[in-house]
Amino acid sequence: MPLPGESGTPAGWRIPSTKGVLSLKVLTVITFACGLALIAFGFASLSRGSLTLAPVLLIGGYCVAIPVAIMIGRPGGRQTGSGGDERANSSAG
Repeated sequence: MPLPGESGTPAGWRIPSTKGVLSLKVLTVITFACGLALIAFGFASLSRGSLTLAPVLLIGGYCVAIPVAIMIGRPGGRQTGSGGDERANSSAG
């Protein structure tokens, strides 16, 4: 049986291209850095006496950006070829 991407590949099969896509690690680092920047600007704004902008920036950093960076960087989730998928496909053939 030919491998995906070879001449005998069924028409519906396609090898996804990663050209122009950020690496998952790079995206995680960028998101984490944005969270740290939000927190830093939040504390700087708080030190200047802002009672409206500072909490928004701090909540954005602590409750949105940092958790999103953690969830993006966490291994696992939906991956092709995981143990459950292989067991389901092994009984078909």
